[in-house]
Amino acid sequence: PDDVEFTTPLIDAGCKHWMWDSVRSPVRGLWSESRRLLEILRKSRPRLLHVHSAKAGLVTRYTVRGKIPTLFQPNGWSFRAGPRWVRSSAHLFELVAAKHWTDRILCVSQSEADAVAGRVDASKLTVVPNGIDLKRWNGFGYRTDCEAREELGIASGGPLVVAVGRVTRQKGPDLMVQMWPRILAAVPEARLVWAGGGDQLQEFQSRYRGDAKIDFCGPTNNPKRYFQAASVVVMPSRWEGHSLSMLEALATGRPIVAFDVEGMKETIVGSLPQPLGQVVSADDLDGFADAVIATLRMSPSDAKNISHAAISRVEEHFSFEKNCNSIEEIYLEMTARGDRPIT
Repeated sequence: PDDVEFTTPLIDAGCKHWMWDSVRSPVRGLWSESRRLLEILRKSRPRLLHVHSAKAGLVTRYTVRGKIPTLFQPNGWSFRAGPRWVRSSAHLFELVAAKHWTDRILCVSQSEADAVAGRVDASKLTVVPNGIDLKRWNGFGYRTDCEAREELGIASGGPLVVAVGRVTRQKGPDLMVQMWPRILAAVPEARLVWAGGGDQLQEFQSRYRGDAKIDFCGPTNNPKRYFQAASVVVMPSRWEGHSLSMLEALATGRPIVAFDVEGMKETIVGSLPQPLGQVVSADDLDGFADAVIATLRMSPSDAKNISHAAISRVEEHFSFEKNCNSIEEIYLEMTARGDRPIT
């Protein structure tokens, strides 16, 4: 995005920035976006393209068609989302693009790679989990931070259920509020706080305005305060790649309850001796609610054990440095193959 928060550090570091206007719609803007991208590529003459997510992946690969080494990072497969016609079209395009116009596909979780196993050339698939800045996130411990709640204006000293993410269909706010009465019936003193912007924010804010138990509080540039304030972090997403919010919550030492979408089970449960939360079948709303209830009723000693295990796991496997080093190796390998300048 053309936002000084993002562009200024890049320019200060010596990067060049070209604005590419794009919209989320899989169809709208395709031709104009393709023409503008072609102009940028002719000016910049890149040796490698690293393309993120569905729309950029669609436009770039259709425009370039293999003339420049291309690394595609889906960050959650587009054929998991949207209406049926979108899913089927996205799946067909991905099979064609992966075969003909993509040198490497960088998946952020093993389960994301498994979703296309047998349909995409396995030699093109590479798994590099997301990473976070440990200097910013780790070492907060499990104990509920009363100062964080005070800073956020949350008066409740009781169990606090927190979600951090966009208020949009993907993240499942509608599913969370469906499950909330069951949770509240078992833990009447609990409160739900959802931090994040998104296209459905106004709808949910209007619906729950004045509700003492549910608060859709809007976007934040400091999500760690919400994690610090949480008793449990919930992630009712319909699809993901490898959630950064999940890693941030774990680095803050909070237990997680999530649906079994890409990246969740292998990170939170896996073959770990100490699960870092609970991962529930994606269609089991009652099971999700019961997992939240059980987590809120955990003993302090169990909560402390999860906290230590979560922080240690993130420090060992999901650092920003480890992520960057792995991606740099891929860049070096791809650029060593020689230039394919676009004309």
